[in-house]
Amino acid sequence: MKKSKFPIFFLLLAAVLFFCITSSRPYHIKHSTVHTYETSTETDLYIVTNRPIWFDQSKLAENIVSEQFRLNRPAGKVTYQLYLYQTEWHYQNHVPYATLTCDQDGRINP
Repeated sequence: MKKSKFPIFFLLLAAVLFFCITSSRPYHIKHSTVHTYETSTETDLYIVTNRPIWFDQSKLAENIVSEQFRLNRPAGKVTYQLYLYQTEWHYQNHVPYATLTCDQDGRINP
C-alpha cells in the first residue's frame, strides 16, 4: 500500500511559511502610553513579539528602547515598561508573558 506524501509536504510548507512570517516582523508595538513628570518620563510599551519565549529578551529590549529614544527624545530621567506578548491573540486577551522595566539605554532593571 502506497502512502501519500502530501500531508508531510503541507506540514513542512506551513512550518516554513510560519517561520518566514515571524522572521520578517520580529516585533510590533501595539500601544504606548507616556507619563511625564517634572524630572522624569515613563513610557509603557505593549509589544507583540511573534516569537517563542526562549529568545534573548535583553537584546530585544535594547533594540526597542534605542529606537523609541531616538524617535521621541524624552526629557529627564527616562524609564520604559515593556509588556511582551507572544502573539496577537495573547495581546487581545491580555496575557503577557513578560514585563520588563528598562532605563534609557535598554538595560533591564531588576
